Amino acid sequence: MDLVSSKSEVKKHIGTIDISNALSVLQRKAFGIAVYNAYHDLKNADGGLREMPLKVFCELSGFNSRNYDYLNEHLKTLQKTLIEYRNEPSHFENISFFSYTSVKDGMFRYRFPPELEKILYNPDIYARIDILVL
Repeated sequence: MDLVSSKSEVKKHIGTIDISNALSVLQRKAFGIAVYNAYHDLKNADGGLREMPLKVFCELSGFNSRNYDYLNEHLKTLQKTLIEYRNEPSHFENISFFSYTSVKDGMFRYRFPPELEKILYNPDIYARIDILVL
């Protein structure tokens, strides 16, 4: 699978870009890469298991260490962090970045909550992010 092509942009919902907490650069990159990798499957909004080779994930995120405990801590923080999604003042949803993450057998596996997949696949307000510049 060629994850990075000449068209390496991902449309990210503005709510997942403008976050008011202190996410690390690695966490922001990890989420952006995961969205890019899964984008075409997000239309199903089924919370399905997504995966990509760990080597590719690490290269794209700039993670050039074998300290996978460090990576795990950053991924767990993303699972615990809530995105507050509002499309009107009296309507809000709180959704975590990931519902599941795993690094095993050379693969990075993850799930997005189905509610987040709906927002990510067809965002009302978004920015185009070049995954290679991320």
